[in-house]
Amino acid sequence: MTTDQPVALRAGFDLRVTPSAPSVARRLVAELLRAWEIVMDVLADATLLVSELVSNAVEHAGGELTRVELTLARADGVLRV
Repeated sequence: MTTDQPVALRAGFDLRVTPSAPSVARRLVAELLRAWEIVMDVLADATLLVSELVSNAVEHAGGELTRVELTLARADGVLRV
């Protein structure tokens, strides 16, 4: 039996909260989304979003947060971060 529905994809990253975490997150997400063959406009938006989210986590953690978990999923034409 075959189906025309796309395969759902999911990936996660566990990042240490350090000043370099935003750039590490951008690189990991860009590599992942290229492998998933995400169009360039969406890839650019997603890497910007991830950079902002991780930057905020690092800046506002107040020393209480040591790790940040980042999860991405693609299904039914939707990318979730």
